[in-house]
Amino acid sequence: MRDIVVLLPKKLSAVVETIPFLHQIGKKYKEHNIHIISHKESDFIVDVLNQKFFVHLLPEEKYNMAGIHHFAVNTNMVSDVEIFFDFEGSVKSGVLALSYSAEKKVGYASGLNKVFYTFALEVDEGKRNAESNLKLLEGYLEEEVPRVKVLFDKPEDAVTTEEEIFKTVEAKPFIFCNFSSQISEYPDQSYDLLDRFDEQLFVHWLPEENYLKDMFKDFSPCNRHILHGDSSPEKIRKLIYLSIGVITSNPVLALLGCALGKKVFLLNKKANKLNFSLFQYQPTQIGLNETGFTNMHPPEEPSSMVDSVNQIVDEIHTGFEL
Repeated sequence: MRDIVVLLPKKLSAVVETIPFLHQIGKKYKEHNIHIISHKESDFIVDVLNQKFFVHLLPEEKYNMAGIHHFAVNTNMVSDVEIFFDFEGSVKSGVLALSYSAEKKVGYASGLNKVFYTFALEVDEGKRNAESNLKLLEGYLEEEVPRVKVLFDKPEDAVTTEEEIFKTVEAKPFIFCNFSSQISEYPDQSYDLLDRFDEQLFVHWLPEENYLKDMFKDFSPCNRHILHGDSSPEKIRKLIYLSIGVITSNPVLALLGCALGKKVFLLNKKANKLNFSLFQYQPTQIGLNETGFTNMHPPEEPSSMVDSVNQIVDEIHTGFEL
């Protein structure tokens, strides 16, 4: 199998705009190995989205003229690159394309770097988005690419995680949660929200560095809470898919839930900058501050003020069909 290498941009918001492109090439190039070169923090997103992508983190200390070639020739399992897609559009990323000896090099033209590409599209950096990324693919293929709302496929090995979850608890539908920072900053609101449920199982993702186990001792015993500290992308992908939905204060986890086809409730302290309109499923966003919940904004509906926590709980019950 030949290889395709995709270099992602550095900014997280720009990485999100490449997801429709990644969704398309995952479907079009099923007979290729697709390798994603990412900068810090974005590797987790892509790794969770598609188990068939090979994701490689490009350390910042190696991203210089001396280290680029060394990184390319030592990228695990990359040996026969047919296409290099460059979403950064810099001289360094152009040199990286050359270092992989890619047969075809595709990217955004930006000053001198256009000499590196076999096909380039001229778009100002500030105007690059999901649409221009798909136009880049269209220009290379010389054919139209469908515009669809993104929804990634079911993980092939989800059942193994389900067996692991229910080793010590009765099997039942669970809500996947991650808002440990919310619990530490606004404990009353967080406890109040989840304690309004009855006999509900919650699986909380708490990575080791945020493992605040003691904070969960004050939850009402009327529900069951399982704390899960494994941050491996494959485990998070499966947990999201097996859940009936996601409640989180983490915009990245909300995005992953939407991309994997789950109903998501996103608790926001401030407006997030990630583009959820790219996905078939979009979150209901709930405003939160030190005084309580402020407003609720379901997808494709106007925002409304929140009168009580019961209003949010009712919306979650409806959304998750509880």
